[in-house]
Amino acid sequence: MNKMNKVGGEKILSIWWFFVLALVAGGIALGVFMFFSADIDVREVESGIMVNRVYDCLNNNGYLRGDVFLEDFDLYEECDINIDVFLEDGAGYYLNVSIFDGNINLFENHSRSEDLKTNCVIGQGIKTKNFPKCFFGEENFLYISEGVQKELVVKVLAVSDQKGRSLPLL
Repeated sequence: MNKMNKVGGEKILSIWWFFVLALVAGGIALGVFMFFSADIDVREVESGIMVNRVYDCLNNNGYLRGDVFLEDFDLYEECDINIDVFLEDGAGYYLNVSIFDGNINLFENHSRSEDLKTNCVIGQGIKTKNFPKCFFGEENFLYISEGVQKELVVKVLAVSDQKGRSLPLL
């Protein structure tokens, strides 16, 4: 009689074992589904990183770099930014850097995707999902020219419309 009870106990234990396995498998499947179905939009963060990268590049201990106004100054090369992602057809990025002394524009450099800039401005005015995201920064820098110290305003607009593909920005 003792032997018969042990066999019945093993049958009940195997039912619980399959239930636990099914519960663990269901939890893993649910976790994977939730992870891959999450909608993550990093376009605005990516634009902010680009603006900060330009400011870090132009900053020399609170002063604007002295070579910015030279004719052969290449913003993309000096800031170690991959220019190819801005120039290719259907580029998902736009960058505009302007330096002002009061109302006088001393320097301007922008990529050629002007439609991204326009769509970004429109997208800020209305709630949209698929419009490009942008980040605008404005920072004051000191600059010494001919022995005179000036305060210049550096404005940077970065727009990202990169959707899900990997690009080497740096």
